[in-house]
Amino acid sequence: MLDALSFAARIGTRIVRAIAICLALLMLVFAGYSILDSYYIERTAFASWDLVQYRPINDDGETSAEQFEAIRSINSDVVGWITIFDTHIDYPILQGPDNLYYVNRDLHKDASISGSIYLQTENRSDFQDSFNLLYGHHFDNGAMFGDVANYVDVNYLREHQYGQLITPKGVYKLKIFLCIETDAYDESIYGRTNLENAENITLYSAHKYLHVDPDTDRVEEAPYEEFNFKGHGWVIAMSTCDDAMTDGRTVVVADVSLDKTALETEDTKIENNPVVDMASKALDKWAILNLICMILTFLCIVPYVVRFLPDREGEKKLREILGAVLVVIVAVVSLILFVSTENMKLQVTIRDRFTPWMIFLFAAALLCTVFVDRRKRKKRPVPEETT
Repeated sequence: MLDALSFAARIGTRIVRAIAICLALLMLVFAGYSILDSYYIERTAFASWDLVQYRPINDDGETSAEQFEAIRSINSDVVGWITIFDTHIDYPILQGPDNLYYVNRDLHKDASISGSIYLQTENRSDFQDSFNLLYGHHFDNGAMFGDVANYVDVNYLREHQYGQLITPKGVYKLKIFLCIETDAYDESIYGRTNLENAENITLYSAHKYLHVDPDTDRVEEAPYEEFNFKGHGWVIAMSTCDDAMTDGRTVVVADVSLDKTALETEDTKIENNPVVDMASKALDKWAILNLICMILTFLCIVPYVVRFLPDREGEKKLREILGAVLVVIVAVVSLILFVSTENMKLQVTIRDRFTPWMIFLFAAALLCTVFVDRRKRKKRPVPEETT
């Protein structure tokens, strides 16, 4: 009976170990692919120098007809160019046959997960509507309209208000005065093309907004019912996804004017797509899945702790010592990555762009633990039977 139970236990252990190895290998492959895929997508989402050189503006700060012709020879759907100073937002604006056409197409109309920045089809292509809406994907590293999400921070809004809109008719100054956190069904934003009766346009679906007071230039946060578009005659809005809520959207709105005085100041010069270091970039959420991966990585140390409790087997094998060291190193790296990229005082989300790295580290620690334990058991001598 005992032999049968012992045999069943050994079979069960082997099955569990095989499952653990398969799971760890799958996680390694998945995490590795996700890291490479995210790197490729996010890097290609930035406007490359090959694209930025087509920015249709000359040295005098005026529209360059030649540059417009050059970029329109690539794609006739180009209607303008938008730049927000000292951010990653520096892209051509396209307008497709519908509001989904450029969601997953680039300037060349090729399939692209990063998509393009595009003007809603309801708007006129010359931006002469009083309310113009642009769409763009949200990337955590700031690519496309990723930096739009940063405007929920008061200091960021205060320090990044200015930009420019370039159209065939001229170069216009942009001054961002509003950041709204709302949903995809907000009728005061989506589908709108004008600001008629602006004093009656209330942000009913918004749950938070930051507003720059036109008289004092102070940034204020207030309930949605206290704001309307009165006093703003020509605006452009930029919308992107908000991962913190289902169908959530972050929208910033800028006044459009012909006044170019702000374009000539030192603090608003264009940066050619600065690459933000991922470890130092401020994040607005922390991922619960990253915390779980870190805890599981540290749990992989437990078998080694138990094994190295005072002298159960005498001298420890070099393989076990090396395995313990490797797992401890991986666990420490996991802890450092979590502490340097996650702020648990902020809003929580399920995953972020660091999650594949955390999964990769956990899978590596699990594989190391399983293989070392497997080798050890094979080397364990079988006790001799006594008569």
